[in-house]
Amino acid sequence: EGLRRDRDNLSFELKRLGPHAESLEARVRELEGELAQAQLAPKGAVEALEAELAKAKASAVEMQDARHMQEEKIATLTRRVTFLETELSKNHERAMEVEGRMDSQREFVESVSQSLNKVREERDAMLERKGALESELRALTTARDEALQRC
Repeated sequence: EGLRRDRDNLSFELKRLGPHAESLEARVRELEGELAQAQLAPKGAVEALEAELAKAKASAVEMQDARHMQEEKIATLTRRVTFLETELSKNHERAMEVEGRMDSQREFVESVSQSLNKVREERDAMLERKGALESELRALTTARDEALQRC
């Protein structure tokens, strides 16, 4: 988000400086024309125009350098945003894959838990049946022993 904001700010700044750089270039051309005309004028006026022309050229070069630096920053930020978006997409894909695997594992654990509960229920039923059978066996054994003692 911060990188996009920086990129947008630099784009805005570049757009803002563009017309200014063009106006400086126009001023340079204008001063060059005045200088050509002033060549016929007194020497002091020519020197003043030459100084103003030099300042305008320096300012134009400075503006072009600033514009070039901003264009480089925008390009760098654009590449960085693209890289980060790609990484974010890859991480999102990985997260979706992991989430899918986790869902599968949850289903498996739930299936195992259900099977375990069923086995426990069967075990409890068998233990209960064993207890009943043991009780019946004792009763039959007691009845047999009593019958044998009477004989």
